[in-house]
Amino acid sequence: MESKRSGRRERFENVMKVARDVANQDPHSLSTVVRWVAYPLQGRVINSVVMSDKNCAREGYTLVDHLSVPGLSVIDDNGTKACDLFRKSEKEFQVILGKDPVLAGPWGKGSTVTAMAHCGHGKSNGDWRQDLNHKVTMVLPFGVCVVGGGNHSLSAGIANSEGRVVTKESIDIALLYDYVRYDGESFLRTSDDIVLRTPDDEEIGMLFEIGRLMKDLDVRYDALEGSADDNELNAGNALDWFYKVLINGEDTGQNLTESGLTRTLMQAGLQPGSDEWISVGCGNKPITRQSRSGEKQEIYFKNYHRRRTVDRFEDIIFEHAMLDPDAD
Repeated sequence: MESKRSGRRERFENVMKVARDVANQDPHSLSTVVRWVAYPLQGRVINSVVMSDKNCAREGYTLVDHLSVPGLSVIDDNGTKACDLFRKSEKEFQVILGKDPVLAGPWGKGSTVTAMAHCGHGKSNGDWRQDLNHKVTMVLPFGVCVVGGGNHSLSAGIANSEGRVVTKESIDIALLYDYVRYDGESFLRTSDDIVLRTPDDEEIGMLFEIGRLMKDLDVRYDALEGSADDNELNAGNALDWFYKVLINGEDTGQNLTESGLTRTLMQAGLQPGSDEWISVGCGNKPITRQSRSGEKQEIYFKNYHRRRTVDRFEDIIFEHAMLDPDAD
């Protein structure tokens, strides 16, 4: 155990020095430091089922364990417990998978394989989308998200850097900082320096103390606040382009999304990124097939740009000068 923790305090001090230096230049950029520190932790949580030959996940990753302060720990002379200081809110945030730190813990091998094979752009289930079983809680002020449902498909979205999810709730732990501190190795009760817990993952303590810095500077993690309609949630998934389908020169009246085109070209045996793939995708070359009656068909895909609409002028940040004004 000693060898595992060797240098832990030194690493903690190094991280906090970087965090303070960043904060001195731009406090809001502490969100970037959070992501930097959280990514290795996120990877270990997701990889737990892949690294084992059994159905399993990292144990103990409940919300309180993520904070590494047991809920039954009394943290003052009045019998206050750490969990008594959590402030829950129904405030919603939009979380971008692959960017924002989301601690998803897939546990079933079969479900993990299915999610990796079928969830995402160009795959059989299509672009990643939020489902009713996706439950994510954001912990403020440092913004790490803990998953309460949909661990397998969320893990696929994270791995593909695809999709957005709206949080179910948020929990602010700012009040906890008056009672608990992390010293680079363990969480201590501030009043008497009694050790509450020594977390297995040192990033937990780092994130906790970065959160203290954020609280003192009155900033929080930079996730976009508020819910969104379905189109906004999926605006980050290649939905700006669509492809008209022409068979033997005639417009079928139907369009493919970019994800649908990707899957079609893969099913046709084209190698992604090859000259033929690019030529077909640009509409310069057809793929061929036989109809049910045996007729040879040439299928072209003509790409068009779909302009997004916004409801606030402030959201228009630059002109798309490269677009044909008459394009769809």
